[in-house]
Amino acid sequence: MHLNISAPINFSGYGIMSKSLIKGLASINQSMTVFPDGKCQFETAEEAALISQYIVKDTFDNNAVSLRIGYPDNLYAHTTNKRIGMTVFEGDKLSTKDLSSIKSNDHIVVPSKWAKSVLEGYGVTNVSVVPLGIDTSIFNNKIEPSPSNYYRKRGNTFVALCIGKLEKRKGILESVLAFNKAFSFKDDVELWLSCYNPYMPESEYARMLETITSSKVNPLWSKTVILPRVETQKDLADIMCQADCGLFMSHAEGWNLPLLETMATGTPCIATNYSAHTEYINSDNCFLVDIDSLEPANDGLWFKGESNWACIGDDQIATAATYLNRMYAGLYSDKQKAVIDNSIQTGSCHNLEKYASDMVNAIKAI
Repeated sequence: MHLNISAPINFSGYGIMSKSLIKGLASINQSMTVFPDGKCQFETAEEAALISQYIVKDTFDNNAVSLRIGYPDNLYAHTTNKRIGMTVFEGDKLSTKDLSSIKSNDHIVVPSKWAKSVLEGYGVTNVSVVPLGIDTSIFNNKIEPSPSNYYRKRGNTFVALCIGKLEKRKGILESVLAFNKAFSFKDDVELWLSCYNPYMPESEYARMLETITSSKVNPLWSKTVILPRVETQKDLADIMCQADCGLFMSHAEGWNLPLLETMATGTPCIATNYSAHTEYINSDNCFLVDIDSLEPANDGLWFKGESNWACIGDDQIATAATYLNRMYAGLYSDKQKAVIDNSIQTGSCHNLEKYASDMVNAIKAI
């Protein structure tokens, strides 16, 4: 079986999941041709060399299986008549355009059973679940901060790390509120925010940044570190392995790669128990923040209330704050050890080879 893969090859979330799949497929010697959707962006020369050898040249196999990776409303264009679309989405509702695009495919691949259930609610039953993978050569519990590392932790300071684009969906504000509820000025703690958002208008990004660092919203602003933009996955892993806790208070996720990557480094994580990342988190490998209700997904930019996401209120913030405070106080030592061991195992199971093998097997089973 030969695969024609049409996908973004760049630094976006879709680009990373596409490049990860191609790397995994290469590792299991899967025959494929890659049709880049837009300009290619590579992180390293090694990555460029590996993926470039599969990029379409003069001719291609027009009898191959066509796999298109992209947004739900951009799954139309295929290279052959054997059409498979792979997509992720965060809301529990889909637009008419999304559904038209999705239904133009013979089969759909999504990363979680949660996403599959959303599609089934619209009568789309030709769906396979293929969980995404991470590069475990980068994200693992054996890594050590490099001498010239991206950002260096101060002594024994307890660091809570929050990773996600600065936008409402990612729950950055709720993470800030939980941190302030958990700690006081006398505590030796820091909140690290890796929240650069290249897709947000600069004025809106500046406004949101000002909000989360204001003394009114964030009295512990002096203990809050806004990290510079992370340039490479190795830089990201360097940050993760220094943190004492990962804090992911998102309203909804299509998969949440940073959460899985942080877990793989052996950093215990706190996360909302809703949407696609429930595919790999549970009470054994993560400190869960249960969700009581949903609310219209509205951020005034990308979400306009057409779908729903998790409502994160005072109870959820208090739960996360309790986890943070007890970790800092050392009251979770046995629980933390078990969570860390299980999270490392979870991360190692979601490697690129498994991701690729699951994809190949899912396609063959159609």
